Amino acid sequence: MRRDYRGKEAESVRAIIDGDIQDINESDILLVNASRPSWGTAMEVFFAASKGSLLIVTVCPDEKPSPWLIGHSTIIKKTFSEAFNYLISLRDTPFQA
Repeated sequence: MRRDYRGKEAESVRAIIDGDIQDINESDILLVNASRPSWGTAMEVFFAASKGSLLIVTVCPDEKPSPWLIGHSTIIKKTFSEAFNYLISLRDTPFQA
């Protein structure tokens, strides 16, 4: 997070959403922390998946992740270590959505 709106969320709604959309639009990879439910994270994953061109690597320790999370993630890993190792393994491989 490059921006910090803690305590100012209510008056920063548009700035938060626009900033998140800009970050996603400028990214090739979305690394998702899905360790607990979050409306914001869910919306970001959905938006990123709708672009169809991002690699969406989701970290979710749940034994049975939501079908929505499964369906909108490129891959789900249980830990950040597994996610980082996966990303490192792709270093020399171009991603095709």
